[in-house]
Amino acid sequence: MPPPAYNLPMTESFLNDLDDPRLEPYRDLKLTNQSRRQEIFVAEGRFVVERLLQSDFPIESVLVSEKKRHLFPEEYLDRVSLMVLPHELMQSLVGFDFHHGFLACGLRKQEQKLAEPEPGRRSLLLACPHIADPDNLGTMIRLARAFGADALLVGDQCTDPFSRRSIRVSMGNIFSLPIIQPADLQETLKGLKTEWEYEVAATVLDDRAEPLMEESRAERLILIFGNEATGLDPRWLEIADRQVTIPMDEGTDSLNVALSAGIFLYHYTRVAR
Repeated sequence: MPPPAYNLPMTESFLNDLDDPRLEPYRDLKLTNQSRRQEIFVAEGRFVVERLLQSDFPIESVLVSEKKRHLFPEEYLDRVSLMVLPHELMQSLVGFDFHHGFLACGLRKQEQKLAEPEPGRRSLLLACPHIADPDNLGTMIRLARAFGADALLVGDQCTDPFSRRSIRVSMGNIFSLPIIQPADLQETLKGLKTEWEYEVAATVLDDRAEPLMEESRAERLILIFGNEATGLDPRWLEIADRQVTIPMDEGTDSLNVALSAGIFLYHYTRVAR
């Protein structure tokens, strides 16, 4: 199959061989979505890839379907290695019916660290010891970015924030929100309390907890969100300065963790000023 008619600059390659080693990061994506121990991650979808291009993350390559090549922003050609693949081959490569036509392989940053907020500046952090569903984590990343959180801290039992699914659900907001993955999240939270005077609030489903609508906002605040099924175990509750709940009518089920995160974030950033 001949290459398309447009001129290909040196940073662009038209491929028609699925055995090309440059395509390896994109192969059988559904089967290789467990990326936590890898240095790379894969971003999916045009707008997510564009947000990656606009970020300061290193990018190994971008892969686009021939049908969607005209949508690639030309101003980024000098930054990335762009590969173009016939649409039918792209679907065979990724292993499922793929309509977005845009993929990118990025490199994880080395360990990110928090900076202490300037005196008098308010700061809000989210901590997720054990969120299991990448859709939930991706939504929480998007919410954190929307409501001005400074960072998201994740524990070693948490799903990978840089999984393809989590990145997609975050709509690429993960590329502009610091993601902190400490070796020991519990000790990190204790240190933030003692050294930088953060207040820690555990979000719980418990009638004995403080109702959210009565809560004021500490200047420096960390919100801890629990696992979808089991919530927060006692060791996280022990760290917390307070436990806060969203009161609900009797007989209703608990809210999805990402939905509740949106309510907490709205309260602490728009109501409890």
